[in-house]
Amino acid sequence: MLALGAPLDLMAEKPEKAMAMREVLIRAGVSAGVLALAACGGGPQRPPPGGGAPGIPAASRVVAPEALLFLEFDADRDRRIERAELQRGIDASWADLAKGGATIGQIALRDWLDRALGTDEFDFSPVFFDSNLDGRIDKAEFTNGLSSRFTALDRDNDAVLTRAELSRRTLAPERGRAGGEGPRAGGPGGGREGGQGRGGPPPR
Repeated sequence: MLALGAPLDLMAEKPEKAMAMREVLIRAGVSAGVLALAACGGGPQRPPPGGGAPGIPAASRVVAPEALLFLEFDADRDRRIERAELQRGIDASWADLAKGGATIGQIALRDWLDRALGTDEFDFSPVFFDSNLDGRIDKAEFTNGLSSRFTALDRDNDAVLTRAELSRRTLAPERGRAGGEGPRAGGPGGGREGGQGRGGPPPR
């Protein structure tokens, strides 16, 4: 093997040795590049923002929209909403909403829910309250609707809502998948160029 500092006249006299030296230099450069890449990628992985182990989405807690309304019912401010406080809050909310009327329409209820919860993205709609589907909501239906939400949040069934029950644990979306995995472009099943995905009929 020729040393890296071989004289140029020797390389000119023996071209086969010059080619061999060139191949050695190329291989040495490739090996150095591979080692450099391995050194850069071989370090410890950093945890994702918000905590959690590398490769595992971070967990967070989100508050149920109706929690904002139920927190207003906490009259004694002990950070617990009991059934009696729920009923008093429902009575006051109905008086504010119905303005002395016996029933309200679904549009009026939706507007009130939007104001009370701060969003129109809730797990129930005015139709959820309208148990007899007559397009109107009376106080009994209004009461049953909110009471059912209270029961759904009361995970330990003790007729009391705590701050922990007003929130739920969720996993943060992975980077690049905030909108959900969904079907890939090209067809309903994720196939190529409009074809069916896995499990569908073979392309024609």
